Amino acid sequence: MILTDKRFWIFVAFEAFVSVGTGYSMLYMEWDIYYTFIFLLCSLLSGFIAFKWFRKSIIRLSLSVWIANSLSVAICFLLPNLNKSTTHSDYLILFLIMYSLISIIPYIVVTKIYSLISKRL
Repeated sequence: MILTDKRFWIFVAFEAFVSVGTGYSMLYMEWDIYYTFIFLLCSLLSGFIAFKWFRKSIIRLSLSVWIANSLSVAICFLLPNLNKSTTHSDYLILFLIMYSLISIIPYIVVTKIYSLISKRL
């Protein structure tokens, strides 16, 4: 992976769009710059991980991005809230499960679109 590779940055842009879009659609009432930063950071991290090690097939790439993004979002949301009440933690875990379930289909679609674009480059 070279950081000057156009295909990598197109891939990261697609993943950031899906991550922020899914997060915004779930948190549109309480949206803040903090959430934008968290979702962008998690999509960049998952893009690096998946593009570096799992780009052999499209299904493997999309599933690895989805898993890496779900885990990084879970870590970024759970670490600051470790000392909160039990009810707050329960709702946060429910949000993270719903985020993971809702975001799987956009990741598969975006990875397929990326594969079609990267074949033309």
